Amino acid sequence: MGDNGVGKSSVLEALDSFFNDTEWTLNHNVLEKGFSEREPYICPVFLVEKRRVHKSSNLHKYLEVVSDIVWQIEAEDFISSHAAVAKLFCEHRDDLSKKHSSEDYFIVPIGIKKLSKTSQGFTLSVFESIEDFSARLNDEVGIDLDEYCQASFRFVKNGYNYIYLPSDIDFGQYTKIEGETVQALMGEKVEEVVRDFISDHQVREINQQLNSFMDSVSSRLENYEYKKPARKQNLFNQTHFASKVIEAYFSSKVLNLIAEGGVQTPIYDLSSGEKRRAIIDIAKAFLTGASEERRAQVILAVDEPEISLHTASCFPQFEKLRYIAENHVQVMLTTHWYGFMPIVSNGSATYISGGRNENYLLNLKRFRDDISKLRAKTKGSLPSNIELKGINDLVQSVISSVMGGEYKWIICEGVSDKIYLECFCGGGEKLVILPVSGAPMVKKFYTYIYLALLDERSDVKGRIYFLLDTDEEHEFYEARDKIPSIRIRRLLNDSEEGCTKLVSITNSKVSPPTEIEDSLDAEVFLLSMREVAREIGTPDFLDLIDGMSINDDSLPSGLAFDWRDSERKAVANFLKMPSVKVRLAEAYSRLHRDEKTPQWFREVKDFLLL
Repeated sequence: MGDNGVGKSSVLEALDSFFNDTEWTLNHNVLEKGFSEREPYICPVFLVEKRRVHKSSNLHKYLEVVSDIVWQIEAEDFISSHAAVAKLFCEHRDDLSKKHSSEDYFIVPIGIKKLSKTSQGFTLSVFESIEDFSARLNDEVGIDLDEYCQASFRFVKNGYNYIYLPSDIDFGQYTKIEGETVQALMGEKVEEVVRDFISDHQVREINQQLNSFMDSVSSRLENYEYKKPARKQNLFNQTHFASKVIEAYFSSKVLNLIAEGGVQTPIYDLSSGEKRRAIIDIAKAFLTGASEERRAQVILAVDEPEISLHTASCFPQFEKLRYIAENHVQVMLTTHWYGFMPIVSNGSATYISGGRNENYLLNLKRFRDDISKLRAKTKGSLPSNIELKGINDLVQSVISSVMGGEYKWIICEGVSDKIYLECFCGGGEKLVILPVSGAPMVKKFYTYIYLALLDERSDVKGRIYFLLDTDEEHEFYEARDKIPSIRIRRLLNDSEEGCTKLVSITNSKVSPPTEIEDSLDAEVFLLSMREVAREIGTPDFLDLIDGMSINDDSLPSGLAFDWRDSERKAVANFLKMPSVKVRLAEAYSRLHRDEKTPQWFREVKDFLLL
C-alpha cells in the first residue's frame, strides 16, 4: 500500500525479473551513473520448510549453515550503513519465529545483481557484511559463498512458479491459452499436451511416408533432387507437429465472456474493468483447481487488481484473491483500495510511506492494534487515515452494490459467524456475507451506511442485514428502522419462550449473553464439539462432553443443556482456544441438515428475500 510513486509496483517487477528473467526496470541513477557506481540488485529472503529439501542432500547442508546464521544474527552484527534495514529484518524475523521454528524452517537469502547490461552475478545484499557465511560454509561443508549462491538460486528458481499480472497488460495476449501466463496458471505446457497426442510410432510412419513421397518426386527429375541444406533437420518430429498444431489450432482461439442468455463477447471487446475481472477469474479457476502440491509452489503477484473497476466491483475482486490465497497459493498485490483490511484476517500489509526506511508491516489479523502501536512508536507521524480509508473504501463498495443492483449483504462480527450463515443460506450469486471483526465494527459500518443511504432510501435496490451477538457487557446503541432495506438486530436467547430471537438494538433485555454458538441445533452442536475436541487433542474436555446429554432438544444450544457451572466454564474456555470457533463452525457445517436451520435465520432470509 502507499501513494503513487513510492515503489509498490517495482517490488513485483523486480521479483518477476528474479524468477522469470524479464528485463530489469532500472532507475534513473543507474542509467545516469552506470553499473560500477550504482550496482542494482534484487535479493529476496525465503522462508522454506525444511521438509522440502532432502535431508541427505548437499543443498540441505548448505542451507542449514546459512539459515543457522540468519536465525541468530542481530542488528548490531551488520555494518553501520545497513543498520536501519538490519533492524527491520531482525524485528520481522523475530515476529515470524513466534509461529515458525528454526527447527522446521530455513531462512534463505539469495539475490542477483546487474554487473552490466548483459551480465549478472549473485549477491546476499546487506548479509554480505556478515563474515560468518564464508567462514562457516568453508569450514563445515567445504564450499565457498558463490557455490552456495548457485545451489540456492537453482533451488528457489525451480521451487517457485512466479506469475505476475501487471496493471498495464495486453489482455488478448495474456489470456491466450498458448501464452506463458495461462500456461503458468494451468501448470501445463500446451506443447507437451499436443506432443502427447502423437506417438513415436506415428512420427516414424509419417517420416517414412514423406521420404517415400520425396523419393518418388526426385525419381521423376533427371538432373534435380530435393535435398535439405546441410544444417537443416531432415526428419519431421513431435516438436514440428506441436508447433504447427499450436499455430493452426490455438492461435485463433480467443477468450469469450459468456453473459446471461448465452451472449458471448470476445475479450478484446470487453470494458477495461471486465478485462481486469476476467484475468482474475482465470487465475482463480486454474489455480484453485490445481493439486495442493502445485499450489504451494505458486506465487501470484497482481499489480492493482482494482484498476478500472467500478467501486461496487472492488470487493468481489478482492474476495477472489482472498479465496485463491486460502487455497494455499501465495498472493502478493499492490493496491490503492484499502477495503480489504477489515475483511482479510490471514495475511499482512506493508505500508510504504515514501520516506526513507518508513515502511510499516501490519498483521491483518490485528491491524488496528498494529496501527495504534505504530502511531505511538512514530509519535503520530504514521498517516492516521489507513484504517479510516479501509472502512470508507469497503463501505463505498457496499453502498454502490445495493444502489446499482440487487445485492444482499449480511454484515456480521466474525469469521465463524460467516461460516454458520453460509451453511444456513447455501450461498447465492448476489449474496455477500461480510465479517468485520467485532461488534464495534458492525455498529460503525451500520452508522456509515445508514447515514449515506438515508436520503437515497427509495433508490436502494439491494438489502443489508447487520447481525450482532448479545455480549455479557452489552453497550446500548441507538438504531432506527427508517430505511426499509436495512436492518440491524442482535441474537438473544429467550428462556421463557425457549427460542432464539432477533431483537432490536434498542431492546432493554440483555440477558442471557447470546453468541451464534448459543443459537444452534443442540444435537449438531454437541457432535461438532466432540469432533473438534478429538481433532485438536483435548482428552479431558472430550471426556467431559462425551458424558454430556441434551436436556431438551427442542431448545437452542444455549438453553438445551442443564450444565453445571464447571461444565459451562469448561465449554466457554474451549471456545476461547485459538481457532476453535472457526473449526467448530466448519464441523457444524459438515454435519448440518437443512431441516435443522434455526428459525431466527429464516427471518433473516425472509428480510433479504432469499
